Amino acid sequence: MIKRTLFLSTIAISALTFNSFAFAAAADDAAITKNVKDTVNSTQKISTSEIPSVVIEVKDGTVYLYGIVNTKDDKKNLEESIKNINGVKKVSSEIRIQGD
Repeated sequence: MIKRTLFLSTIAISALTFNSFAFAAAADDAAITKNVKDTVNSTQKISTSEIPSVVIEVKDGTVYLYGIVNTKDDKKNLEESIKNINGVKKVSSEIRIQGD
C-alpha cells in the first residue's frame, strides 16, 4: 500500500511540475510577445506605417512572423530587432516583400 501511495504521489507531483513548466512557458511567451510588439512600435528603423500587414506569434521562445512589408530593409530591420529581445530563442520569418 505504501508503494502504491508513493507511486500515485509521484505521478501527482510530476503532473503539477509539468503544468507549472507549461504555465511558465506560456507566461514567458506572453512577455516575449509584448516585448516584440513594444520593440516594433518603438524602433525608429521600423515604423508601423511601413509594415502593411505582419502577424506575430510566439511559441516556446520562438517568434513566428507572417505577413508583408514594403522593402527588404524593413524585413531585415524587423527580424534583427526581434532577435535581440531577451528570451527570444529563434525567429522564424515568413515575411514577404510587397510586390514580390
